[in-house]
Amino acid sequence: MRTTILILCLIAPQMLHAQAEPTNPPYSLRDVVLLVEGGHGASRILSRVGPDCISFRMNEAAEAELQEAGADAALVAGLRDVCYRSIAPPPSGRQPAPQGVIEIVGELPPGWSRVVNQLAPSTVRTITLTAGRPAVIILLAPGWCPDRIELTMQAGEQRNWTPALRGKPWVGAC
Repeated sequence: MRTTILILCLIAPQMLHAQAEPTNPPYSLRDVVLLVEGGHGASRILSRVGPDCISFRMNEAAEAELQEAGADAALVAGLRDVCYRSIAPPPSGRQPAPQGVIEIVGELPPGWSRVVNQLAPSTVRTITLTAGRPAVIILLAPGWCPDRIELTMQAGEQRNWTPALRGKPWVGAC
C-alpha cells in the first residue's frame, strides 16, 4: 500500500505536467494581430491563444502594434498573463518555412470570397497558414452553396484546393 502511494506521489506531478504541455505551436504577434483585425473580442482571442501560449514578449513595441490593429486594454493586459513559449530553431541551423500555403484553383463565380478561421473575408486565392495549427477555410459566393475544407498544414507544405460549388436550391437549405 505504501509503495503504491509513493509511486503515485512520484508519477502524478509528471503526468499533470505532460497534460499541461501545449500541442499546437504558440501564436505569433502576427497571428494575434490578424485575430484583432478580424474583429474578435479580447475574451475570444485570449481563450484561443491561452492554451497554446504566445511566441513574442509583451513589450512596448508589441503593445503598440496590437493597439494600432485595434486591440483594447483588456486584451493587452490579458496577453501579459498568457504563457510565453519560444520557437526553437532547428538543430541544423536551417530555417524551414514556418508556414504552409494553400492555393484556391479553378473557376470561381463572380462575387466569391473566402473566410479562414472566422477572420475577415478576402478574395486572395493564396492563403498562408501557420504550420501545425488547424484551419477551416470556407468559400462563399452569391447564389451558390458554400464549400469548406478543414486542414492542418506542415511547414513548407503547398497544396491546391478546387472548391466544389453547387447552386443553391430554390427551396430548403444547401
